[in-house]
Amino acid sequence: MNCPNCGATNDPNNQFCDQCGTKLQQPAVSAAPPVSSTPPAPSAAPTCPTCGSVILPGEAFCDNCGASLVGLAPVPESAVVPVSEELPTVIAAPLPEPDPLDVTPLPEPLPVVEALPEPIPEPVPATQPTDATVFGSAPVSAPIPEPVPVLVEPTPAPAIDAQADYEAKKLSYEAEVTRSQQVVTQLEAVQAALGVATPAGVLQSLDEARASLATAQSDLAALVPPTPVIDPAVVAALNSEIAGQQQVVTQLEAVQAALGVATPAGVLQSLDAARSALTKLQADLAALGVAPAVAAVAAPVPVAAPVAVSDSNAPTMVAPVAAIPATQAAPPPVPVAAPAATGPRLIVEDGGKELPLATGKTEFIIGRSDPISGIYPEVDLTSYGGETSGVSRQHARLVLNAGQWLLTDLNSTNHTKIDGVRIDPNVPAPVQNGARLQFGRLTLLFKV
Repeated sequence: MNCPNCGATNDPNNQFCDQCGTKLQQPAVSAAPPVSSTPPAPSAAPTCPTCGSVILPGEAFCDNCGASLVGLAPVPESAVVPVSEELPTVIAAPLPEPDPLDVTPLPEPLPVVEALPEPIPEPVPATQPTDATVFGSAPVSAPIPEPVPVLVEPTPAPAIDAQADYEAKKLSYEAEVTRSQQVVTQLEAVQAALGVATPAGVLQSLDEARASLATAQSDLAALVPPTPVIDPAVVAALNSEIAGQQQVVTQLEAVQAALGVATPAGVLQSLDAARSALTKLQADLAALGVAPAVAAVAAPVPVAAPVAVSDSNAPTMVAPVAAIPATQAAPPPVPVAAPAATGPRLIVEDGGKELPLATGKTEFIIGRSDPISGIYPEVDLTSYGGETSGVSRQHARLVLNAGQWLLTDLNSTNHTKIDGVRIDPNVPAPVQNGARLQFGRLTLLFKV
């Protein structure tokens, strides 16, 4: 039977088209089919959820009640119960007249929705028109700006404190020298006690300790202190103090030149203190690598010499100080020859500063003062560039023994030399008059 709506071929027993759900006109049935007394075997085929009829494969609507089967699981072929080829003769019964009150609308067939083609995107022009468009001509395109590169500043490396690095290396080398020296001393004592019976391992360790000691001493000697950072305020303060002390020295030298042997002891003492302070300030400034500024020194106030009176009974009179007009230049002070230094002394080769050795003593420690460690040597070379020249705190010992001066290196870091020859640590060496003594890189002349 063909469907009058869609033309699909249906089973004669279908009440509705199994493809579009249209109600089918059934032919008249002559007689009802014989009813079998044996109940039909249960089928595993799916049924319509509305009327319970068996659903055949490919049906979109129930062929019994016309209900939509869209959304149900497809019917497998294996679930269909084979139908006997011999079908009973079915006489169609007359169709009942349609009930005019029956307004149940027939299900409309589902519309076939065809996939619409995707729209083809319009080509995007390479350039966009700008306001600079000429009527009747092609638009003028503006160039696409290039991206601005982002400059990333490199992170600066952390500043290294050169002085702190120098001090750290110096302490490390000094510690290594001390440790290696202790090992050498201990192993040499073992070798001296055992002689030829000294084990080979001890001898090998002694050689390694000596090599380590030599390396550490070489590294320490090659260590150069960094150039100190000069503070302009410090330089200005030193120059100011130097100018002040120079003024004091100039005035007191003028008094000494005028009075001669009659100069009071307090004036001479003050003059010596001013000279020492001036020398120290100049050495501090030289240690910074800065030459002292040339400052104008005020002319000293002239002092009249004592005048002798013919009357022996009359008291000695001192002429009053003559006032010097502002427009008149003061006369230069009369130079007074300093008395020749006597006794043993050390003379700094760079600058000529003399360091007298105290009389009555026969032993002097030469080095640098260190208030933290409580070390104050008799000959303090701190003010003469001792630290920057590599002078140790207790560098050497100068001893007078039976009329002979002897110099002993106290295991210093940067060694001791006499006339350019390095002396062994802890071994006294004779010193002659005029010898050049070198402590680290600082050289002094020995005079007796």
